[in-house]
Amino acid sequence: NRTAKSITKLAGLYRFCLNDSSVILTLREELEFTRSFIEVLQIRFGDKINFEWEIDESLYQCKVIKMCIQPLVENSINHGLKGKFYNGTIGIYVFKDSEGLHLEVEDNGVGLTSGEIMQTNHSLQNRTVSPKNNVGLRNINERIKLVLEDFVSFGAPEEITYLSKPHIGSDN
Repeated sequence: NRTAKSITKLAGLYRFCLNDSSVILTLREELEFTRSFIEVLQIRFGDKINFEWEIDESLYQCKVIKMCIQPLVENSINHGLKGKFYNGTIGIYVFKDSEGLHLEVEDNGVGLTSGEIMQTNHSLQNRTVSPKNNVGLRNINERIKLVLEDFVSFGAPEEITYLSKPHIGSDN
């Protein structure tokens, strides 16, 4: 039964959010939470949204901030794929390079203009409220800054950078 399956999955998501007060967890745990969230979405949307995963499994034990990927997936659905009723694709990519660990969520949705991108990134960098609000992005960005302030004693802590092209999609 679809309803029972949805309720069971949602209950698991709430338990994850409420029971564990940890702010930092492993990438594996964060990905498991995100996969559970996506399973709920797939019950709702069926095959209208496709998900692509490219995860370097050697990074599973890396520490990440709790709920740093799921809100980006939700943002892609609510904003990036808004109005796209079929063939929506969301890609979740995790890799490491000389700059550090990268967690990327991309979609093939409507995208943003260069002005909207500049406004969003300015809002995130300066901790201001933008007209579009960007609540999910701001929350993740603030948690990154708060957690990393304890670990980074020089320079600016890492933060979200928002990239997009009109009619092509977004990359968080």
